[in-house]
Amino acid sequence: AHEIRQALIAAAGERGLASASQEQADALRSEIINLLEFPSDADVVLGSSGTDLELLLSALALRANDQGLVNIIIAPDEVGGGGVLAAQARHFDVRTPMSTVVNRGAAVGGILGQAVTVETVAVRNPAGQPLPLATIDTKVRSLVTKTLDAGKNVLLHLLDSSKTGLGGPSFEIAAKLHHDSPGRVWVVADVAQMRISTEALGRYLDEDFFLIVTGSKFYTGPPFSGALVMPAGNQELTTGRALPEGLWDYFTAVDLPERWAAQRPKLSRTANIGLLVRWAAALAEMQAFHAVPPANRERYFIGYRDDITALITQSPQFDLVDAPILPRPRTGRGEAWDQIQTIFTFTIRLGGELADMADATAIY
Repeated sequence: AHEIRQALIAAAGERGLASASQEQADALRSEIINLLEFPSDADVVLGSSGTDLELLLSALALRANDQGLVNIIIAPDEVGGGGVLAAQARHFDVRTPMSTVVNRGAAVGGILGQAVTVETVAVRNPAGQPLPLATIDTKVRSLVTKTLDAGKNVLLHLLDSSKTGLGGPSFEIAAKLHHDSPGRVWVVADVAQMRISTEALGRYLDEDFFLIVTGSKFYTGPPFSGALVMPAGNQELTTGRALPEGLWDYFTAVDLPERWAAQRPKLSRTANIGLLVRWAAALAEMQAFHAVPPANRERYFIGYRDDITALITQSPQFDLVDAPILPRPRTGRGEAWDQIQTIFTFTIRLGGELADMADATAIY
């Protein structure tokens, strides 16, 4: 981060900060595409978090149908805070990345927040047990059918992994719903946990799914280093009008690809320097991970899983909670480390009884 900051200072002295920031952002985009093996024609939008990028997605998808948009969110209590508000095109915090003070919960200007509604789908039953993937698929299919019959469009989230390792709906159902209603059902794969192989990421993009990725979490880069990846098949959404003015407080011109000419004119040319240096630091962590051969990663994760599972199950105070991994699409390359569990959920017993929320919080 320090090296990138020093390089930006030097380049800004020579060519101006706007030009230096644009060059750095483009270099970051290229590195993300190369490292994660994305198609060269994919667009990458840099953002402070997946939640910020959710606002952008809602604004783009809403433009395709004046009748309105239904945003289907999976397990909202197991993903980033504020996600439901962002999915409704509403401010999810009191301050934006550009340091503008806003009213949390208020509609973001110019997006017509009242035209965006949210439906949520749980991944657990009331007792906390994971629901079968087929149950989640049935619920999602029903919501999409009802929405389309009402004349509205759908932005469906495929949760690749929640904070407790769960996900849904299935890849097969999401792909079918998208391809059965082109131009009316879009799918965004929320892979922000990034416990996923480049093979599976590629399959999502092959189906024209959007991706929300991060350099933090699994990759251990700095928090607030997010990106939206848009495949070529969805790039018609970026033609036409500039971004709604409410998003000017969330993104700068350099955060968007230069190809998004219609969206960039009203955005600030002053870059979010913090975002650029955070992504530079995150990419250093990502490069280190990808330098390890896939077979070595698989061997390490198996050992990690076995050791953690043994530690939990051998303790009379801990009960391991089942967390089935979402089956991921494959291309036949055989990269399977991402099907090994790396998130472990457990309950705590105090005197033989399950700890309540207060006790669990105090122990945490």
